[in-house]
Amino acid sequence: MFSILIWALRTAHGAGSLIHTGSSQTGSVLSWNTVYGLQSIFGTYASGCLGQSDWTRYAKTPNAALFGQAFTAPLTICVTAICGLLITSATATIYKAYLWNPFELILTIQQTSSSPGARAGTFFAGLGFLASQMALCIVLNCVSGGMDLAALCPRYINIRRGSFILTIIAVAACPWNYVTPMTGILISDYFLVHKQKLRINDLYVGNESSAYWYFQGFNWRAFTAWAMGLWPLLR
Repeated sequence: MFSILIWALRTAHGAGSLIHTGSSQTGSVLSWNTVYGLQSIFGTYASGCLGQSDWTRYAKTPNAALFGQAFTAPLTICVTAICGLLITSATATIYKAYLWNPFELILTIQQTSSSPGARAGTFFAGLGFLASQMALCIVLNCVSGGMDLAALCPRYINIRRGSFILTIIAVAACPWNYVTPMTGILISDYFLVHKQKLRINDLYVGNESSAYWYFQGFNWRAFTAWAMGLWPLLR
């Protein structure tokens, strides 16, 4: 990403005009587009937030993960977003089109230039994105999701089988588009509803004696809150 950023800024002789361009929309259209933009960002990182407990439970102290959650994660998210904006703005000066998708940018570079430098640059850029995506999918989706499925049906599903199941489901459904409301529900439930107090033993009881059994094991209020948080963002 940083290599593409340096190349784009150097080739365009600056960051381009996009970062200085004002909004082309006003009123409710601008407001809803802002909500869609925030949802796309939160949806991207919400899956990581939801799956953190699969890894933070191995921490030696309760506060061991705070540095990464409070500093490292926000920093990397902001740096990535800023780099994306600068790259898109600079490459718009070069190719006269806004290429927000890095894979489309790499394809455009290949289509417009066949020099050895362009071929080598796009190869290593694509290899870097591939390694990044594979690492993220394995850590955040496959392994953590496999742990969750193995906990639900340990008799039939282990972590490896759960990882394969989640891989297939992810390709078919793209579930990260729907996890933004879930993150808000979990935060609100823990801090506002239960006041940071949980009955740990009841979390592992699968019958009516559990405080979290609700109606036949399902909390209809959570489903309602999820639906109400999701439908305005669908289009």
